[in-house]
Amino acid sequence: MAAVGMQTEKAARLAAAVFEHGSIRDGALAIGVPERTARRLAATEEFAAALSAARSAAMQDVAARLQSAGREAVDTLLEIMRNVENPPGVRCRCAGLILENLVKQTEFASLTARVDNIEKGQPVEIHVVYDTPPKVNSCLT
Repeated sequence: MAAVGMQTEKAARLAAAVFEHGSIRDGALAIGVPERTARRLAATEEFAAALSAARSAAMQDVAARLQSAGREAVDTLLEIMRNVENPPGVRCRCAGLILENLVKQTEFASLTARVDNIEKGQPVEIHVVYDTPPKVNSCLT
């Protein structure tokens, strides 16, 4: 039983090293494990789960940083858009970027809610749009 725990720990250490160094060979070298042993470990479910967890944690970190930076980015766009000394094309482009991303966020929230309803077995309302939306930055032309 202790051997299974040790195997899982080795797989987790290797997964972290592979994630950090980019390859099984380099990961094995970093943690002092022979490459052949590392390749055997990499074929296990424990390794796959540990590597997936490392990737997931990294993506969560990136998402948190993007959310934090997002507020500042929107503030910057708003500041540029509201500054009447900026050229109209620049101000219009900022407005367009804000609107484009608002639409995307709204669509994403709607899609997320619909998927949640499907997963819960609840009815889903489907909206069909036939026309393409107008270009948001049309004030630049």
